[in-house]
Amino acid sequence: SPGALDSESDVYSFSPLRADRQRVLSHAVTASQRGMRKIARVPYKVLDAPQLGDDYYLNLLDWSSTNVIAVALGASVYLYTVATAKVTRLVELN
Repeated sequence: SPGALDSESDVYSFSPLRADRQRVLSHAVTASQRGMRKIARVPYKVLDAPQLGDDYYLNLLDWSSTNVIAVALGASVYLYTVATAKVTRLVELN
């Protein structure tokens, strides 16, 4: 049956997955680790951020899933689009 245990050791397993499913998942993790990306040791782009607030409790920088970086500088919020290297002022507060 689909919910049957593969072996007697499955009775004592803490995982909700059967042993054969655990093997499939462990193989997938190993395969993804082989394809790990390389992280450069030197930056390929440096963005100037004058007036970036130094406040531990504020989140003044955000990187979106669409590869846009938003940063609060002084009284303004800017958007940096990574693909085009375009900077846009989103809002300026008085």
